[in-house]
Amino acid sequence: MKRRLITSIFLAVLYVGLILPAIAFNAIFYDVLVLIFMFTASYEMMHVIEAKFASAMKPCVYAQVVVGYVAFRVSNWAGRGNWGISASFASLIVMIVISFIITMFNKKYSMANVISTLFILIYPLGLLSYLLAVNYVGEAYREAGILFVFGATSLIDSMALFVGSAIKGKKLAPQVSPNKTISGAIGGLIGGILSGIIIYVLMNARFLGMEPIMATPLENLLLYTAIGLGVSVACQSGDLIASYIKRYCAVKDYSNFLPGHGGFMDRIDGVLVAGIFVFGFFAIFKLF
Repeated sequence: MKRRLITSIFLAVLYVGLILPAIAFNAIFYDVLVLIFMFTASYEMMHVIEAKFASAMKPCVYAQVVVGYVAFRVSNWAGRGNWGISASFASLIVMIVISFIITMFNKKYSMANVISTLFILIYPLGLLSYLLAVNYVGEAYREAGILFVFGATSLIDSMALFVGSAIKGKKLAPQVSPNKTISGAIGGLIGGILSGIIIYVLMNARFLGMEPIMATPLENLLLYTAIGLGVSVACQSGDLIASYIKRYCAVKDYSNFLPGHGGFMDRIDGVLVAGIFVFGFFAIFKLF
């Protein structure tokens, strides 16, 4: 318990220490946080995958972290924030092609290695590209997006744990995650709604310079509540996906990077999918 508490404090300091300067001064601080996620999560996922399948081609995976980020930033700059995701996935496809070519000429690798590499490039790296994109989704949406991705997911996890531990009851998906209950999932949904309301209140107070998105207070409240609910569904789905992969590969923890937590992936599994939802929601919302 003591180690878990110390690790939680470390994570809180890491998040606040990079997210607040990103909002107040320069977006690069947020990017550094996502790059940390990319390197650690890809390392952990390779560790889990190779416990049951062929090893991923590590040079290709780590190269994609760097090349994908550079492609994202350059394209965002050239296209004024509209092409980062496209460029990131274009570099990912190029890296897949390169991994095929390497396999043709290097007997050390086989098609099985390429398949494992492809999986890692998509999950978690491809998903984390959307988390990066939240930082560039637009001036009117950026701060709220970051709060939903990190603040809302934290409240959702806490509410799910609190309600699930207090009420218990029928298991949600016992073969995937034996500790998760239906009551906990409902608690997570309540946490999502609460997070939307809290972020709405912060927006009204112009916290971090946030501005209203809709024309009226009621429209803004309904919008933020809907986003919070969607983030909850995405967050809990991401948690189950990561648990399923870990159990399928018969691995207890993703790594020992974070004592008491089971690795970075156990801390950001919900954030991975929540980032896709938040970016997608605001990107589509901007069109209208």
